[in-house]
Amino acid sequence: MLQFNSLDRVEDRPNTLKWIVLGNMLPGLLIITVFKQLFETHLHLPLLASIVVLTVAIGDGFAEPVGTYLGKKKYVVPSWNLKNRYVRSYAGSACVYIAAVVFLVLFRHQFANPQEFWSAMILFPPIMTLSEAFAPHSMDTPIMMLIGFSLLFGICAIF
Repeated sequence: MLQFNSLDRVEDRPNTLKWIVLGNMLPGLLIITVFKQLFETHLHLPLLASIVVLTVAIGDGFAEPVGTYLGKKKYVVPSWNLKNRYVRSYAGSACVYIAAVVFLVLFRHQFANPQEFWSAMILFPPIMTLSEAFAPHSMDTPIMMLIGFSLLFGICAIF
C-alpha cells in the first residue's frame, strides 16, 4: 500500500491503478524489452539501454517531488485526452536533465567511440528533458522511453 500511495495522485483518481498499469508499466516493459534486444543484437551494446531506463526511473521519479516542493517557476502541459491541464515545474524537469548527464557519464565506457558519447551528451539530456516536459500527463514514462531509446539507438547506429 505504501508503494501504491507513492504513485497515487489526486487528479488520477479513480483511475490510478489503470494509469499505473496501462499507461506506464505495460508500455514501459514492452518498450524496454524491444529496445534492449535491438541494442544487443544490432549494436552489441546492451548496457546502453540502461541509460534510458535509469534516466526515466530516477530523473522522472524525482521530478514530481522536487517540482512539488522546490519548483517555484511552473508551466502547463495537457493531459492525454487534452481536456485537462496540469502544472509542472522547471526544477522538476531539471531532475531529468541532471539524471541524463549523470548516467551518460557513468556509462561512458559502454559507447563504441568518443563520437557516440559526445553526441549523446549534447543531444540526450535536452531531448529527454523536453520529452518529459511536454509529454501528456500520466504518459510521460512510455514517451520518454520511446524517445530516449530511439535517440540513443540512432546515435549509435550513425557512428
